[in-house]
Amino acid sequence: MDQVKKAGTWEQLLHELREELNTLAKHLTTARWQRDQYQGLASSLPEQTAIVTIDFAENYLCRYQDEVQSAHWSYRQVSLCPSVLQYHCSSSCCSCVTEYVVAMSDDLNHDAAFGKKALSDILQHLEEKGIQHVHIWSDGCASQFKSKVPFIHMTELAAEHPNLVLQRHYFGAGHGKSLSDGCGGTVKGCATRAVASGRETIQSGSDMHKFCCENLVLPKENEQDHGKTHLQRSFMLYTADQFSRSKKAEDYVTLKGCRSIHQLKPKREVGELVYRHLSCFCSRCRDEDGCENEQFVGGWRNGSVKLKENKRRKTKTGSHQTSPPSESQTTTPPDVFQSTPPPDASQSTPPPDVSQSTPPPDVSQSTPPPDVPQSTPTPDVPQSTPTPDVPQSTPTPDVLQSTPTPDVPQSTPTPDAPQYTPTPDVSQSTPTPDVSLSTPTPDVSQSTSNAVSASSQAQPMPRVEKDRHRDFQELQRKLQAAHSFEEFLKVATESTTVLQKHSLSVKTGMSAQQFKTDKTATLLYPSDGPKEFTPIKVYGDGNCLPRSASVLAFGHEDNHVEMRVRIAVEMALYRQFYLSNTMSHVVANLPKKSAMYSENYVGQVLTPHVVQEMFHTEVMESVTSGKYMGIMQLYAVATLLQMRIESVYPEGVGHNVRGDMHHCVHPV
Repeated sequence: MDQVKKAGTWEQLLHELREELNTLAKHLTTARWQRDQYQGLASSLPEQTAIVTIDFAENYLCRYQDEVQSAHWSYRQVSLCPSVLQYHCSSSCCSCVTEYVVAMSDDLNHDAAFGKKALSDILQHLEEKGIQHVHIWSDGCASQFKSKVPFIHMTELAAEHPNLVLQRHYFGAGHGKSLSDGCGGTVKGCATRAVASGRETIQSGSDMHKFCCENLVLPKENEQDHGKTHLQRSFMLYTADQFSRSKKAEDYVTLKGCRSIHQLKPKREVGELVYRHLSCFCSRCRDEDGCENEQFVGGWRNGSVKLKENKRRKTKTGSHQTSPPSESQTTTPPDVFQSTPPPDASQSTPPPDVSQSTPPPDVSQSTPPPDVPQSTPTPDVPQSTPTPDVPQSTPTPDVLQSTPTPDVPQSTPTPDAPQYTPTPDVSQSTPTPDVSLSTPTPDVSQSTSNAVSASSQAQPMPRVEKDRHRDFQELQRKLQAAHSFEEFLKVATESTTVLQKHSLSVKTGMSAQQFKTDKTATLLYPSDGPKEFTPIKVYGDGNCLPRSASVLAFGHEDNHVEMRVRIAVEMALYRQFYLSNTMSHVVANLPKKSAMYSENYVGQVLTPHVVQEMFHTEVMESVTSGKYMGIMQLYAVATLLQMRIESVYPEGVGHNVRGDMHHCVHPV
């Protein structure tokens, strides 16, 4: 790579800068989205599901402590391929196990064959532990994980392990650093220190494997009887003849647009798969009922990686190389990942014929690039102040206009009213205390949102009416486009007709048996919390409070976007009540104390003016999906639903914090 000097005018410089910033914005949006999806899945990992993060580490150099000068030019090396496995503990402790598996070999080829062999043994290990779903994450290195040969290997692994449902995910380009990198560094560091101290001599893969098995295996023998098994480390040694490299990249047809693929599912037939532009783990994706973010992440498309025509003819004339069976030769087994065709296949463009040797069209050719919806502002940077990192036209994963997430009912009174008066729809449906006790309480789900697991309710979530969804999606977009609080307040004032069009009431007749109990929240539930409440699961994607409010109002989580918008509008229109020092019957001067817990608090003196400005900023930010909501928003939920809500806060988090958060929330 050479550094080249280029001369030109300022206009040329600015033109090139704008073009490169657009490309950079797409790149950063993709990288951030994939990282958020990975972290969201790891933090709310479903049962019988595992995450495998795999990547090659830099080779270990076999040095001597006392070596001759010429040894510097002829070091032997050992290949390392660390993998990190995350899954639920098989015991009743409800904790997750992090298991490091390091594959090593004297073979220095970091290629797809090495990766396939390591993954095959890992999948066999997980299958023995009762795992049913495996999500494999890696970077997008073409020679190792993301090209036509690795794609074929994925379909072969799916056929070899029919009891496992496999999915493959890729981090954004250049953003693939993960736990596996730290594992590789730890192993090499320990080996280097052992050699430097004179205790060990490591000159081959077998020496490295022996040293690691004797010194780095976890749990240690004296710890296995004490339950210290949530952190494990093991090692595998391979020889070069264990890697099958019969498949050559030049023999297969390239899957066009494969560099833009970040999620794929292999089918049972070798070479056949479905893929989409970005990964997504929304509640509908987990239930295989479409996708809330389909317009952003792209629809599922059929794809195939097949032998080139000249290679097929050689196969038919007696070559030992076998091509994948065609549809005319064998019946394709049902796809274990989807009981229905991919979403885009039924909604827009029919999938390409898998019997053709031509690969399917690129996602970006048939639909607008999901990375940059032009009308969506970024939550991190308001539209009025675009930054080079995130142009105005680039959305972040948190703000998705296409998200079919539910609606936002509310009968917010008009802002001209001198006092807060709930509409008849809300006041007439005020729930009885029994409803708030038998319904999954939002307090536990919200106050322990970091510990809440993924949503998996017993009853399937009902689909939201299209007009209601459309109204609140449009309202959320208008509120997000506001450049100042005055503009935000104007849109909120005009939105009262939409809010009154869709009534809001509390769902009655619910019981805790309808929902899945949240084991983590149950463990965190304090001893002084209300005994009649039952913690239930909601999906922990940054929207846990509006999701909990949606459960109270509708009996399901689908309307969390609606509840988020209603909360923001409520707090904007009736800000004088929420800025009053007497708004809470329990906590004195709650607005000021709440400002201290805000993400916008950086240690400034909290004068009434500063508290008001922080409140305005927080209200504007709270309309964005995934943004943090706190105790003030919980008061807004209680006001919207006209019911008391118990804010339950775990013990051991500090006396002052718990004193501000652990109390009964009344309508304002």
